[in-house]
Amino acid sequence: MPRILSPRRLQLQPGRQGRTVIRAGVSTLFAPMEATNVTGGVLTDRTAVSRAAQPAGGAASGLKYPIWNEDAKAVIGSQGTGLSVQAVNPGIDAPYSFNFYFGLQRELARTLMIESAFVGNRGIKFQMTRDYNQVNRLTGIRPNPNIGTGQYTDNSENTRYFSWQTSLRQRPSRHLTANAHYTWGKAISYGIGDVTVNTILQDFFDIRINRARPRRHHA
Repeated sequence: MPRILSPRRLQLQPGRQGRTVIRAGVSTLFAPMEATNVTGGVLTDRTAVSRAAQPAGGAASGLKYPIWNEDAKAVIGSQGTGLSVQAVNPGIDAPYSFNFYFGLQRELARTLMIESAFVGNRGIKFQMTRDYNQVNRLTGIRPNPNIGTGQYTDNSENTRYFSWQTSLRQRPSRHLTANAHYTWGKAISYGIGDVTVNTILQDFFDIRINRARPRRHHA
């Protein structure tokens, strides 16, 4: 379970009537390492070969989707390449994030209140799993032709989320409440901003060129 450490909160009520409240807070959230990112499944001959493990030129070798391990073994062997093991950075750490809040609440009437706040999140050392030794898009050759494509996991993923959130709340009666909310926000990351799925990068050695809004993952 994620743990929140050292939360800091500040609350002010300017004015004698106490109709305005200013709140601010920051906390650090530590999360456990995702085991599925550093453990591989057991492959059998009737397991479909993943995109990362398919030999270059599969179609030219007579292989058609879905490609099974038993069908791809001969092609992989003839190319002198094989499936590569999953690699994990030995210095990998657990991910953590900083959470920020700064907001103002104002009582507009006895049953009407408005709240507007800046809400942010900064994710650090998120786990990233990406494919290494991929076929070069221009030459069609792997950097190391003696092995296939494998997966590498480290703490390269970083995320940023900033938003401005506004809420209008009204309680017209004792048992009835009406709320209206609006959020403007933007998230930035190298991959999809998650810690449990693989990231497809343009360049294995230069992940910063992928910095953009998180992309959805499609199987």
